[in-house]
Amino acid sequence: MLKVIQNVTADLALLADGPSGGELRMWRNNLRGLSVASQLVEEQARAIGVPGTWIAVAKNAGNTGTRWTGGESMPLVAAVDREPLLAQLREQVVLLYDMTVTHTVCVDRFGAVPGDLAERFREHLRLQWSRVAMVAIALEVTETEVAGWWFDADAWRSVLASTREQAASQLLKRWRTHTKTTAVSDANVRVEALSMAGISLGDAATHQLPPRPSELIKAAETAWRSSAATSATGIASDLGTDGDSAISDAVDAALGGSANRAWQGEAIGGDTTHGTATQASPMPDPDS
Repeated sequence: MLKVIQNVTADLALLADGPSGGELRMWRNNLRGLSVASQLVEEQARAIGVPGTWIAVAKNAGNTGTRWTGGESMPLVAAVDREPLLAQLREQVVLLYDMTVTHTVCVDRFGAVPGDLAERFREHLRLQWSRVAMVAIALEVTETEVAGWWFDADAWRSVLASTREQAASQLLKRWRTHTKTTAVSDANVRVEALSMAGISLGDAATHQLPPRPSELIKAAETAWRSSAATSATGIASDLGTDGDSAISDAVDAALGGSANRAWQGEAIGGDTTHGTATQASPMPDPDS
């Protein structure tokens, strides 16, 4: 990872001198891209426990235009505190929950996702899964440390509860954060950096791998249906109505009213936290 940091920094140092016979726009794009990559790689290095002192040494060398040779030596440093690293990894696991629940509820509320957006979501989910797994490998997490992480009932309930209460506009905002092309490209930079650092999914112990993305989506769908059914059962008991009808009503309430084909750009009926239309809002591509 230090090699990646030093080389990216060196490339940035060379670009900082300005365009050399090339188009100005291309130079600016390259500079912007490398700047983002540099920041993401450094963040990812810290996430797997690379000491800040070593990162500074690599960046200082890179700033002089010097690329990594393999003969570098690093100063002795104290061991990095493991607990914050595990806490950060845990946050990334919960993000997997959030992505799959957001996707599940959006599909239920607004209809099938167009192919290009669906593919973009799948790619981001795959990359996020790889990021979690590779960091777990790099940290050599133990079974005890990740016990209960992969299917944490409390975490699922928390994400489901927050999703159920959200207005349509809030839910769509969450969807956009997961499907913007910049989100996917940033995730790809992180995973590529981890891969270039020699971290391989093939080296994982079984307990270090989260459930596969398809399994997470299935879990989100099951949890959402179960959550809606549980809510509906309570409504049926309170109102003394027919069970099946109450379940249908409760699911509609949980999903903000009947499903709309908002993915195709039709009106979604506004901010439908409980199925009450307030303002029409189309479902756009997050990059448009």
